[in-house]
Amino acid sequence: MNYIRVTDLVDYLICPRKVYFKLVLGLEEEKKEEMLKGEIIHKIFEEFNDKEEEIVYEILEPVPYDKIYKLYYDAFRETVDSVLNSYEEELKEFNLSKEELKLEILDHFKYEIEDRAKNVYQTMKALDLYGIELWDALEPKIKSEVELISDDLKLVGRIDRIEFYKDIAIPVEIKTGNRIGFIHKFQLHAYALLIRDNFSYYDIPLGYVYYTKLRKRKEVRFSEKIFKMVIEVRNKIWDIIEEQKMPEERNEKLCSKCPFREQCLKLKVK
Repeated sequence: MNYIRVTDLVDYLICPRKVYFKLVLGLEEEKKEEMLKGEIIHKIFEEFNDKEEEIVYEILEPVPYDKIYKLYYDAFRETVDSVLNSYEEELKEFNLSKEELKLEILDHFKYEIEDRAKNVYQTMKALDLYGIELWDALEPKIKSEVELISDDLKLVGRIDRIEFYKDIAIPVEIKTGNRIGFIHKFQLHAYALLIRDNFSYYDIPLGYVYYTKLRKRKEVRFSEKIFKMVIEVRNKIWDIIEEQKMPEERNEKLCSKCPFREQCLKLKVK
């Protein structure tokens, strides 16, 4: 293994033994319905990001916001249809309705579509630009589901959303809960390190956690203390991998929900 994923760092914070079972013993968590949905959403945004430039190129004259929103909504819906069609067998396996999941995804990411459409509309109105010139002037340019790798940090992670301004990059994590916890802040710091390493010409002063239930963003100001902790946790994971030894620490509060509970209870710490 050459890299550690940001999700591995999060797993360590949840319970160090989870990292041992996944990265040393090579055990996999059983694929659950939520994991499948997450995989589908990743794929949707990978494809949708490639379409956005074409959407803006279609705006060749002044148009109302509703027209721009429709361009975005139609392109997003088309992408959702295409991706869901490619996952038909997996959806059947979990007895998931394609139409119901489609409606859930469209509703869940209504914010994302509205946000991008408003950004284009406001830029068009303010600068009186269209087509290629409008795209070039657009700020921020929003990218979703961005996977970054750092050879220096030996980390890899997929960021829900990055907003690129002229000199600033803002990472955004999307969560379904309703209150910010330390793990969310920690994860955002790890992603900020990846952005810093891949896009050194951008300043990264802060990030946001967007809670879909509240439809609100919560600001996270980055601190060197948590950046340092990210590196410390990464090093601890490398130690587990190299020593091939199950950690003594475990999070007993979460044992009942852990997919590796049975294996964990059978094995003794050496």
